[in-house]
Amino acid sequence: MRHWGALFFAVVIAAAAPLGAARADCVDECQRAYGGCYGPEQDQCLNRLQQCYAQQCNRPAAAYGAIAYGAKSTAYGYAFDKRTQQEAERSALASCRPNGDDCKVVASFSNSCAAVSAIESKGVFSTGSGANEQAAQDAALKACERTHGKGCELEVWTCAKP
Repeated sequence: MRHWGALFFAVVIAAAAPLGAARADCVDECQRAYGGCYGPEQDQCLNRLQQCYAQQCNRPAAAYGAIAYGAKSTAYGYAFDKRTQQEAERSALASCRPNGDDCKVVASFSNSCAAVSAIESKGVFSTGSGANEQAAQDAALKACERTHGKGCELEVWTCAKP
């Protein structure tokens, strides 16, 4: 019986190896074609790179995320790497509602990051977005301080990347 387990494990590894190699090959091919995405045409290049991944590597071209927040309850929920905006929003609300009855979707985004910053004692908040975690957090804190004054604290952040 012990030998059957070892044989099964060897067959699974042997079958999975070509799939991993094929995935790596398609990623390498896309990187060679569109890799150095710098300069003024960076956005177009990155879009072409994502399309290459989607077509050749069976990856989605877009990933969606959302943040739900309740200003009174300070409850939050988030979703990331969902296939549709609606799925992301439903998931964020579903994870927020058990902790607060005032939850609403305050940020929806794709292929980027978002954050919520708040002054809990005042029941006020602001959102921010950016290409990465730090940019989203900075944007949320700056928006909160600009709108509501000092005392803002980061509440929640998430990213959705294909």
